[in-house]
Amino acid sequence: MVTPRRLGWWLLNVVLPLVVLVVLAVFVWNRRDQFQAIGDAPLLTVLLLVLLTAAGFAVNAAEFGILYRVLGARIGAVENQCVFVAGQLGNHVPGQVGTLYRFRYMKAVHDVSYTNGVAVYSVNLVLTALATGVIGLVGCIGLWLTEGTWSFVLAGALLGLVVLALGAASISPGGRAREGRIGKLVARFSTGWATASGDRKAAGAVVALELLRFVLLAFRLKVAFEWVGVEEPLYFFLIVGPVGSLATFVSFTPSGIGIRELVMAGATAALGRSLADGLLASSVDRGINLLVVLVLGIPSAIATARWLHRAEAAAREDLDGAAFPQGTSDQSGESDLE
Repeated sequence: MVTPRRLGWWLLNVVLPLVVLVVLAVFVWNRRDQFQAIGDAPLLTVLLLVLLTAAGFAVNAAEFGILYRVLGARIGAVENQCVFVAGQLGNHVPGQVGTLYRFRYMKAVHDVSYTNGVAVYSVNLVLTALATGVIGLVGCIGLWLTEGTWSFVLAGALLGLVVLALGAASISPGGRAREGRIGKLVARFSTGWATASGDRKAAGAVVALELLRFVLLAFRLKVAFEWVGVEEPLYFFLIVGPVGSLATFVSFTPSGIGIRELVMAGATAALGRSLADGLLASSVDRGINLLVVLVLGIPSAIATARWLHRAEAAAREDLDGAAFPQGTSDQSGESDLE
């Protein structure tokens, strides 16, 4: 029997993403002549896009590594990169599988509870929103000073992001005792949130890395747009890039496919440029992104799956040892351990 909840999951995670993908595929097909034309791009252009994409992944992963270490996880840099990219690979299927996989991995391997994992994700989202607003406003001001282009809608939305992010970052709910199962989960999340967001040095480092990531993203989009014949100043992409990145973070489609492209195209149109060109260039960038995810994500998924298996196997052995410790007898029920 199909329950309303199950039906809603399928509509949100499967049907709607497929509709978005079909719309994007139709657009790409209708512009196939342009895609064929850009297929002759120099190899150096493709390699530059690949390197900028991989560098963006590395910076984003480092942000999560900082927050995990604030919560006491002793995760190495290489391991953290592998876990992040494996999660990116998993997020290309419905249901945010990659994010759930990261939660499970950090719980089994580094004893980061699921509530603390959600707290890290939430703090990173708030700091991403803050960095998006700041770098976007820099782009708006720069574009206005150099090109005379100004969008009150985008500037207002970006300023609103800064205000909301600062307000959320200032929240310190604490881990007060609460009644019931839900209350205990809320208390645990609150404790994790307070710990992860309360370290100002770590939060500042994450914001700085996020700003660096957006600068790399702006350069990457500038290359991608020029690939399809659209030349704009770097300030333009300091607006379009972060807005699209935030849309990916909160999107309901796998890895924000379709939604990110539509949002970036909308931002492009809001700045007085062609909606179709924005959609075309963001689709090209998506193709490069997918290539990097596959190349880096598959070996990372294999490696992290092995580490996860070992950790879970060791945990099972520890449980078995705790159930029947050395010097006990499961037949007599008596123990000689003090």
